[in-house]
Amino acid sequence: MKKLYREIIDLCNRGKAIALATVVESVGSSPGKAGAKMIVEEDGTTIGTVGGGQVEFAVIKEGIEAIRTKTPKLIEYELKDDMLCGGKMKIFVEPILTDPVLYIFGAGHIGRALSKIAATAGFNITVIDDREQFPTRERFPDAKELISGNYEKIIPDLPLDHNSYIVITTRAHSTDEAVLRECIGREHAYIGMVASREKTNGIFSRLKEQGISEKQLREVHAPIGKKIGSRTPGEIAVSIMAEIISVKNS
Repeated sequence: MKKLYREIIDLCNRGKAIALATVVESVGSSPGKAGAKMIVEEDGTTIGTVGGGQVEFAVIKEGIEAIRTKTPKLIEYELKDDMLCGGKMKIFVEPILTDPVLYIFGAGHIGRALSKIAATAGFNITVIDDREQFPTRERFPDAKELISGNYEKIIPDLPLDHNSYIVITTRAHSTDEAVLRECIGREHAYIGMVASREKTNGIFSRLKEQGISEKQLREVHAPIGKKIGSRTPGEIAVSIMAEIISVKNS
């Protein structure tokens, strides 16, 4: 059991979303006894067991669904002849989710304001800028990670996944476009770009010419943020986080 809990901690530290299935009640001739636990990863990989067989197969599917919906579930199985034994089992399946990660491309005024708000909303923050003097601990005390360098070289090494939220607010249209081009084909929960409608249309047009599909471009929130009449960097940051939280909780 200690090994299983160490596995949970290790997976969470690696940013993996998992579900934990626990046998809470076992009656009769059931394969898994009360207290048995099993970790289910998003791809169906398991650690531990709740008894094997058809029950375990069903629990794996429930675990994947719990991760997807972020919702725990208590399941009761009546073990009939087709499950090769009698009895009943109750299994509690709970998702164990890592904190969402916000990638802020651009360490200017909007990025700085956004980092402060995102930290209070429970996001782990990574700030990336091609200017070494901007993504500093003094400017971004709440960020978990600060990266400087060429965007196109950095992005391929970022661990983007379904729990990644991307905001593009760099210093120039050309770098906004470059970041969007590199990120749009990667897995993400949200991707948005600070841009006017005119700028957005121009970037989208050029990306289409480079083979980016209309479906991919429809995923991009641009112009970014909820429409609240925001003008200052702080107000824009509020509108962006409102949109991100809406996507995260929907």
